[in-house]
Amino acid sequence: MEDARVISELQSRSLAGQITHRARTGRAIERFGTFDHASMSSLTLTTRGH
Repeated sequence: MEDARVISELQSRSLAGQITHRARTGRAIERFGTFDHASMSSLTLTTRGH
């Protein structure tokens, strides 16, 4: 949740707007079908510097 809060401020969105944005992005990725859970987990860890 803290991550969403920080990004919402950087993107000039409300916290609710940021969560909605992430939900829409997630649904679009799922519909596209190229990414699976393992791919998304790997991407998330990479972008966080882990």
